[in-house]
Parts: sequence; structure tokens; C-alpha cells
Amino acid sequence: MVSRAVESWLPSLPQGADRVVVDPPRAGLVAKVREALLASRPRRLTYVSCHPAALARDLRILSRAYAVEQVTLFDLFPQTGHMEAVVQLTSQV
Repeated sequence: MVSRAVESWLPSLPQGADRVVVDPPRAGLVAKVREALLASRPRRLTYVSCHPAALARDLRILSRAYAVEQVTLFDLFPQTGHMEAVVQLTSQV
């Protein structure tokens, strides 16, 4: 298990890892991270997001190599319009 900023870990991202979990800021994944995930193709990708538009953009791009398996919404901030989404993706080899 590696727990650090993904940008600092990109050079050592192994090919075909079992799972990668990303929890980017509201702006979503930076292009460099999206491209690294497309190139290294972890078998499963768990994407945690608090911003629907950034999530939609990233999923559109990641759909070149991944299929959405499950989407779960969490209401972590009751009585607000904010929802946290956890998306499980699988590699389409």
C-alpha cells in the first residue's frame, strides 16, 4: 500500500496493479494522472469525488480503458447539496 500524493508516485506506478484509489480535489484528476492511469491500467480503479462535473469529465476520458462497475453516493454533509461519490471502475483489457 502506498499513501501519498499521486503526482509524486506517478513515476513508480506499476503496470497492472490490482487497485488504485484516487480522491482528487474538486478540480478532478490532472491530465498527467489520467494519462498515467490509462497507460498503467490497474485492474480496478476506485475514484472518490465531491464534484460531479469533474467526475463526469474524468470518467469520460477514463472510459477509453475502464468500465463503470458501481456508483455509490454518500451524504456526508446532511442538509446541504453536497454529495460524495465513490465509483468503482474495472479495466477493459
